[in-house]
Amino acid sequence: MPQKYWNEYCKYMDKHLESSSWSDRIYFYCILFFSLALIFLSVIICMLILDTSNNTIFSQYNTTELRNMGFFDNERYLISALVQSLAATIALVVSLSLIAIQFAAESHSTRIIEFYRRNPDMLILIGIYIVVIFYGLALLKVIDIGVADITMETAIYVAYFLGFFAFICLIPYIWSTLELLKISTAIKWLEKDITKENILEALKDSDDIIEKDPVQPIIDIMNSAFERNDYETVRNGLKVIKKNTIVILENPLEENEEEKIIDYIIQHIAEFGIYGANKKKEIFVRNIIISLYEIGIKTIENGRKYSFSKVATAIGEVGKRAAKNELKITFDVVTKLTDLTKEAIQKQEFEASAQAAVKGLKNISITAAENKLGKTVLNVVKRLEELWTQAIERNLKIFSGEVAVTLGYIGIKALKEGFPTVASEAVSILKNKGTVSLEQESDITTSWTMEALGNIGAQAAKNNFLDILLMIVEILNNTAINLPKKKYGDVTWTIVKALENIGIKAIEESTEEKVLKDIIDSLEYIGIESAKGGLEYSLKEIRSRVERDIGDLEVIKVGVGRGKVGEETKRILSLFATKMKESPTNKYENLIQIILLSIMKIETYEKEITDT
Repeated sequence: MPQKYWNEYCKYMDKHLESSSWSDRIYFYCILFFSLALIFLSVIICMLILDTSNNTIFSQYNTTELRNMGFFDNERYLISALVQSLAATIALVVSLSLIAIQFAAESHSTRIIEFYRRNPDMLILIGIYIVVIFYGLALLKVIDIGVADITMETAIYVAYFLGFFAFICLIPYIWSTLELLKISTAIKWLEKDITKENILEALKDSDDIIEKDPVQPIIDIMNSAFERNDYETVRNGLKVIKKNTIVILENPLEENEEEKIIDYIIQHIAEFGIYGANKKKEIFVRNIIISLYEIGIKTIENGRKYSFSKVATAIGEVGKRAAKNELKITFDVVTKLTDLTKEAIQKQEFEASAQAAVKGLKNISITAAENKLGKTVLNVVKRLEELWTQAIERNLKIFSGEVAVTLGYIGIKALKEGFPTVASEAVSILKNKGTVSLEQESDITTSWTMEALGNIGAQAAKNNFLDILLMIVEILNNTAINLPKKKYGDVTWTIVKALENIGIKAIEESTEEKVLKDIIDSLEYIGIESAKGGLEYSLKEIRSRVERDIGDLEVIKVGVGRGKVGEETKRILSLFATKMKESPTNKYENLIQIILLSIMKIETYEKEITDT
């Protein structure tokens, strides 16, 4: 039982020893004082009990006689030595403490000085020493005079006890200082400053030079640890930032407060992740991605759509930089971002926010392709297929369309960088999922799918990937054939524009006549069927949060418009004939005749319909 109580007491004291609040620290030193006083008093009582005569020199002689005997000279010497020792000790302790603070500031961050300044231990210790020193000085002044109702023996015992207590206080102070030198302790203290109020205060515009940023000191510590390859400190810093961010997001926030706070925190984390990727420290990048992923999960659970989009964007930026530096971790970044997006699109309201994740995957894949990371690009394509499948199940039409457009961009980049296998996989997914979208009567998704196929086809013509080109033309043709009559005029028009895109590029690159013949036949078929059904298109602009322009990729957007599909097919066929006539060779003479014949057939059916 005594051992049990002793363990509980030690835990209780450790709690106050590790605390940084003034009340806890003062309470600790008071407990220490009374504990030592009880021990000291017990020793004196025992001495008095053992001394049966109970006669002391103080009881035998008065003050004047003791002074004349020279008794107080010895006591005065001891107390004087005690006072000087205390003064020398406190000077030494303060100096060493300042050196320790300087060392910590140089090793970790200059902002850590504020952390030490708020530590109450030094001020409490200095206060104790000042009281004891001045008590000793006062006692030296009155030691041979006597004080009313207080015997000199008691006053001298108190001086000795206070000196003993002052020296004992060095033990917890040194222990506490050593704890403060541990960087994990500094992080725990700095963690308390990461609150909504402090962050909003730090974000206020001010002309004053202030240091209110509650996250930057931890980031500074992480940066210093990063340079030393101190994995544990970086991980602890990320844990603190992540935990407090989640706590803030779980509490009520106004919309503008959420935007400010999440922009502020995620920017810090993303910049550190990008820095780690630039230094090619994969283990640090992995921890950044895991932290962002866990924050992202919490944003979904708490319905924070804006916060989710910022987290997804940050993961995409870190992944893009990892791909640029050819890091293997890029593969895992793609997986984490996909898993996070899957969780998001389980909720209908996250459809628009989840498009930021699609944009991130697109940027990662394009950068990976430029750096010849073929496996990573293929992984992105496979992951997009998973997202598209889930989006179809949730009936997320806009999100599905964005995935289709993104696959189009990836297919183009894959062909430019020499990854035809990846492009073929993208085309296959567009074909399969586009068919499902058509069956579900999703004209938006189907239109964007056809547009993506047209852009990949144009790039295939430019880079002379004939197999892929023929496959795309066949898909576009079959889709047009399988479209219900008198319906989906917008989808049909998109197919026509895609065929136009491919055809013009094929003529410019002098592609084999078979490809152009298939395109002409498809346009002729669409034109005739459109004329029979009086098919019209009326596309409206659909705004998307995903940027659809991507540098030097040759992407032709379908855009918006209104008109008859048959008229558009005739215009495109005429355009083909003009382009062929402008060709320096005469290899297209037969095709020009076929085009003219196709235009006549379309016009014939239009006339018959008009007459009817």
